Amino acid sequence: LEEIKDDPYALAIVTYALHLANSTKKNEALKMLETHRKEDDEGGVHWSAKVGTEKPKDAQQYFYQPRPVDVEMTSYVLLTYMLNGDTVKGLSVVRWLTSQRNALGGFSSTQDTVMALQALGAYAEKVYLPMFNISATVTNGADKHHCNVSAENAIVLQSYQLTNLDDEVELEARGSGVAFAQLQYSYYRTALKDDLPFYCTKEIRELHSGNRLQLDLCCKYAVFSIFYCTSCPDVFAAITMLQNRLRRPELVDCK
Repeated sequence: LEEIKDDPYALAIVTYALHLANSTKKNEALKMLETHRKEDDEGGVHWSAKVGTEKPKDAQQYFYQPRPVDVEMTSYVLLTYMLNGDTVKGLSVVRWLTSQRNALGGFSSTQDTVMALQALGAYAEKVYLPMFNISATVTNGADKHHCNVSAENAIVLQSYQLTNLDDEVELEARGSGVAFAQLQYSYYRTALKDDLPFYCTKEIRELHSGNRLQLDLCCKYAVFSIFYCTSCPDVFAAITMLQNRLRRPELVDCK
């Protein structure tokens, strides 16, 4: 354990394995693992393999994706808590995991999705009540939508499309049991990186009555101008060297 005490990923896997084997070292490993826990402002708890402050999202991506390794190791911790029957600590982990899911209920990659769903399933098994009934109401401006979650429809996805996009969304639930609610939204915005050297577009076309798909990917170099300065021979020589390196430069003669 001393060799991996600073490696939260390895420690998460080892701790889970020690609990499965009911090892005498399992509690010691769990204490080491909990020193790496991270809390967010919304009450969620997770584990991360990256040390230091992390940006909320990658500036290169047009949609948010959690780091798969963080989801995976956090899932191992939740599975460990469920082996101990600790649903109190598990709730904060579940809160973070469910906030990282995409609109279809999955995560960034295959492995983290498998582990996260297994961990969430283990938590649902622990908090399951034979007789539970939850009545939820979604309020969006003047519109209201009611749904009921019971043993008969617990595994059925219920969805509601918001109509008043400028109004607040409120969710009120009453009853007994555990249910998950998720809000999906998307919007357009200006490009995050306008100074990227390449700009790519794609087009998907159906061929042979839809039996084949053809992907046309077109990438072009960002347009720029080269200015000739007749009174600066050094600059002219430097630009000439740059011109020779480019196949099709766009030259603008400015005198």
